[in-house]
Amino acid sequence: MKLHHESLVSNPLESLERISKFIELENPKKWIERVQAMKLYDGNKKSTVDSGNAQTQMIENIQADMLIRYGYRCESSSKEEQ
Repeated sequence: MKLHHESLVSNPLESLERISKFIELENPKKWIERVQAMKLYDGNKKSTVDSGNAQTQMIENIQADMLIRYGYRCESSSKEEQ
């Protein structure tokens, strides 16, 4: 089973249901309720807010190929223009 942190924080209920099926829990509803009560920190949103536009553009210019490969959408198009 593959589970990405981004999926867990953006859609925790769906992710928890997948996990419970994978580990074959007998009573997944109770487990899901308890886990949903935990606060999940989405560091991805924080980094896009905290970093300035110039910093974000610099990172995307350097790492665009890798970011795109792993499903991130690059906002700057300067890498494609090169």
